[in-house]
Formats: sequence, structure tokens, C-alpha cells
Amino acid sequence: MNFADRLAQASRAKDSVVVLGIDPQLDAPGAPGIPPGYTLARFCCEIVEACARSAIAIKPQLAFYEARGLEGMRAFCEVIKLARRLGLITIADAKRGDIGTTSAAYAEAFLGDGDFNCDSVTVNPYQGSDALMPFIAKVKNGRGVFVLVKTSNPSSGEFQDLNAPSRPIWESVAARVNGWGGDFIGASGLSSVGAVVGATYPVQA
Repeated sequence: MNFADRLAQASRAKDSVVVLGIDPQLDAPGAPGIPPGYTLARFCCEIVEACARSAIAIKPQLAFYEARGLEGMRAFCEVIKLARRLGLITIADAKRGDIGTTSAAYAEAFLGDGDFNCDSVTVNPYQGSDALMPFIAKVKNGRGVFVLVKTSNPSSGEFQDLNAPSRPIWESVAARVNGWGGDFIGASGLSSVGAVVGATYPVQA
């Protein structure tokens, strides 16, 4: 089934648009960290189980798992497997993107059939369209792609707000995403190629 249609169907079934971020940030002085007696995998999985009734998808941020080494990536795999058993859609928040075979390898890692496979992945388009084509090629197999368009970090405007030549770069990226997405619109009217737009502050909404 078209990824966007699956997302819309899940939203209707639960009357929800909640996407649960599972981001086990690194322990810091004064932070509660992982509760005593818990492994990282158990802690993250119990969060998923507790929220599964209301959430339609989970979105683990890969950086927090990768930073914990093998234990972190094993936990990531367990979280993805559990979410799938619970009928939740999985979004790998990886923001990957590179050239040629490297991008193809990233696409296979997160949208293929291996240990890290998810229903969709976030990608970074700022190396050009050829960096995204391996990901977009997976959409025809029922996968989804969310393309980074505009971020909310304080210095994002250094590059994203530059005119190119008559509008900000991020608007040009948004136009390209709209074009790519036009080829993958499902029965719901939504596309399996979507945009990531940071709107941390009201002025950015």
C-alpha cells in the first residue's frame, strides 16, 4: 500500500496524528538517565508500549542510538521490531543523504529488508537531487521519504534563508519536494514524499 495512505488510514483509525519520538539522549550530570535496572532497549520499548494506543507512528532519532554503540543499535532494532508488532508506522529520523553508491547504501539500510529497515526515513537534500534518488526509488515499494526543507536551529538562516536567486533556498527545496511528491500521491490525496519543516517558534509556523 502507498505509504501516505497507510499513514492516513492509521490516523483515521486512532483519531490521532501523534508521532512518538524515541530519543534516548545521552546521560548528563543531574539528568535522570535510564532508570536503575533497565537496559536501554527495555526502557525505550516500554515507552512505545505505553503510548501505542494513541500514537500512529514512532520516530527514533538515530544519533542517540549510534552514540551508544552496539548497545544503542541493538536497542534501535528492538524498538523498530516492537513497533511493527504493535501495528505502528516506523520513521527512521536519520537525515541521510550522500552521493552515488553511498546514498544507495543508506537507502537500502533504512528502506530495504535488513536489520534497520523502517517504513520511512528522513533525508537531507542539500547535496542535490541525485543524493535523494535512491531513497525516492524505494517509494514505489510502499516506503516513505521525508525531505528536510527548513530547520528551526538558530543558525539555519545562514544558508537556508539565502536567496537563490529570488527566493530563499529553503523555498526552492520545498518546490522540488512538491515536484518529487507529485509522482507518488495516493488515494488519500497525500504523497509518500513529504517535507520536514521545523516550526519551534510561532513565527516559523
